[in-house]
Amino acid sequence: MAHTTFTLRAEGAWEADTLAHIREELAEIAYDNKLQLTEKTVASKLTARVFRDPRPYSPREDDGNLGVMHCRHGRYTLGDPDAVAPFYAGPLAVELPIYMLDHSGLALSHTPFSCPWDSGLLGTHYMTLAVAKDNWPETPGEETELQELVEEYLKTELRVYNNFIQGNVWGYEVVDEEDEIVDSCYGFYGERLGETQILDNCSHEHIELLIEAWKRRFEA
Repeated sequence: MAHTTFTLRAEGAWEADTLAHIREELAEIAYDNKLQLTEKTVASKLTARVFRDPRPYSPREDDGNLGVMHCRHGRYTLGDPDAVAPFYAGPLAVELPIYMLDHSGLALSHTPFSCPWDSGLLGTHYMTLAVAKDNWPETPGEETELQELVEEYLKTELRVYNNFIQGNVWGYEVVDEEDEIVDSCYGFYGERLGETQILDNCSHEHIELLIEAWKRRFEA
């Protein structure tokens, strides 16, 4: 007796109603042709990889930045290219200095570095009072509370920008046995996996794969 085998391959998760409909259709075909229908589900073997984003996007090009980085340096173009000096920006909610360390790479900080020879003042990181009040309108009248909120926000902006200039921008791909991409995304900033938010973005079934891929991200 001749045997005919049909293989139905699907990528990703299917809705239960869709699978039920396919089973009904196949069952009718099998009945009409006096065939025995055998169903076997085989999970695809997936592989994940995490790597440095080859075309990282500067966070200072994002229109959503609330802070302004006014930086001046003779060799590097840093901060916001069209930034207005704080003196001309109007009333400020917060103004923080930006220091740069230039030693085996660049690093930025709102506080001075311990090495006086390879570091120095680079510029200013500020937010206008108007922008601060627009984004924290329900802040109680005490000025110190608004300043604290703005300072924390500016620290986050600087941390993300630091990751960009230091190359800590990542992408990930999840591929099947044929090296076809089933899940991917790029533009995650951070030194640690939790900071990058990769696991918040990926499909739930790929989390464990990406945790292992993160550990191997520097392997050739």
